[in-house]
Amino acid sequence: MDSLLAWMNSSGFPSWNADFAGYVASALVLAAFVMPTMVKLRVTALASNIAFIYYAMSVDIRPVLILHGILLPVNIFRLLQIELDRKKTRQAASAVKPEAESPRRRCLPNWSPGKGGMFLPVPPTTVRGRRNRCESR
Repeated sequence: MDSLLAWMNSSGFPSWNADFAGYVASALVLAAFVMPTMVKLRVTALASNIAFIYYAMSVDIRPVLILHGILLPVNIFRLLQIELDRKKTRQAASAVKPEAESPRRRCLPNWSPGKGGMFLPVPPTTVRGRRNRCESR
């Protein structure tokens, strides 16, 4: 193990930890591209922004530092926006009456051939002299 550490320190890499942070940040960017949901993508992007900021500061790469310094608040903002939209959706869904409580069931209109072979809607109570089953009972 000591020989491996001695090799890493003498191999021309001035800061092996910084290079490792760069590899981790790159892996996080790759992982963000395969995330199935936007929340997971944003959380992974936040982690990669932090890792790239650490990497850019330790190796002194200013363009990468500036880029991820800008992307970090953008990803935080978008993640908060997703959470607020989810909250609004939950509140709107809880305000809607369930289908069982509504007085009428939804049903497509009945269609009957009219003059000239055109199909026209027929009032529900006159379909072959019976009540339409889609009306409330």
